[in-house]
Amino acid sequence: MRRCRVRESAAGVLVVHAGAMGDTAMIWPLLRALLRTPGVRCVRAAVSPAMVDLTRRVLAGRAEVGGGVEFAVEPSDASAYARLWVGDGKREGWEERIDRVLAFVVRGADGVGADLAGAAWLRAVRERFGDDVRPIGPPGSASRAAVWASARVDELGAVRAVANADGPIVMHVGGGGAKKRWPMERFVRCVRAMEAERLGPVRVLAGQVELETFGAREREMFEDLGGRYVTNALELAGELERARIVVAADTGPGHVAAQFGVRVVSLFGPTDPAVWSPRGASGCVRVLAPTRASAMTWLEVEPVLGAVREMLAAGEIRGER
Repeated sequence: MRRCRVRESAAGVLVVHAGAMGDTAMIWPLLRALLRTPGVRCVRAAVSPAMVDLTRRVLAGRAEVGGGVEFAVEPSDASAYARLWVGDGKREGWEERIDRVLAFVVRGADGVGADLAGAAWLRAVRERFGDDVRPIGPPGSASRAAVWASARVDELGAVRAVANADGPIVMHVGGGGAKKRWPMERFVRCVRAMEAERLGPVRVLAGQVELETFGAREREMFEDLGGRYVTNALELAGELERARIVVAADTGPGHVAAQFGVRVVSLFGPTDPAVWSPRGASGCVRVLAPTRASAMTWLEVEPVLGAVREMLAAGEIRGER
């Protein structure tokens, strides 16, 4: 398989990724870079249905698209793409402007993951594109690094820091599952300490997973903090975009906030921050992680408070308003 060279050869690119919120946010820099690449005239993103509107808003709504580039975001339906190019599928017109497909592996090994390489839709699309179908491994994989380098993502996909000096400190207590959640009682202590120090207004949020999985005690503590469940991706994005700082575990909201240029304190335990750390504006992501994979109970309250204080002080030094 020849090396993927998006900038030099691709006038039309289809990016397929059916991952959750955090996984999708991690490919926004690639989409942004493609939209800013000279010679690219058509970019289509196929993402999970829950992330279609948000992806469209983040990219198209921020004037990233210009110079006559055709850009569209749609729900991921890999089998439909096979029908567009192979067999008797209904033609839509845009498929003739695509000359490269970047298909992300949500699970699997580096490079051509066995799950994706064996998919019937990918075999069919390869009849049309050959080696220009590029299966891409997870963050940290060599295959993803090669695509990022080829598309100049670090340069063309970068975001700018925002100040939001009057915004709240947003504490998102979710974690995409219990293993990645920081203990609720530590969130409570952290919020109460912020209030006592008058660090700023604090908003406490959780998502659909927490709404469905919180135990009685967690629910009670969350409600005592004035917590609010935000289950709509666009509504959550609005909360994060207005924040001064976001404190979150390794979960989607931290990745989304970082992509808005908001300062993020990212709490890690069982997952590897070298792979899964949010990517944002320079100097705007502070990762708190153990020296080796651990339960979230490793992290005490004071390091989180310290990271928040440092970020607030950095903003004051810059004279942010």
